[in-house]
Amino acid sequence: MVTYFDGNNNGFTDSWDVAVSNAEWQIATVSLEQLHSLYRPKYANPIEDVTKVAKQ
Repeated sequence: MVTYFDGNNNGFTDSWDVAVSNAEWQIATVSLEQLHSLYRPKYANPIEDVTKVAKQ
């Protein structure tokens, strides 16, 4: 199970006061499969050693 915070539920660009109100966000717990179906995440798969890239 994955618990996440989801904001901007009304789809508008609101002021900060509205954005941080309880009406603007929710906490949800779903299975990993449900999370993938909701957000279709893409994961990076480095083809090089990350420590070599960071030193460049």
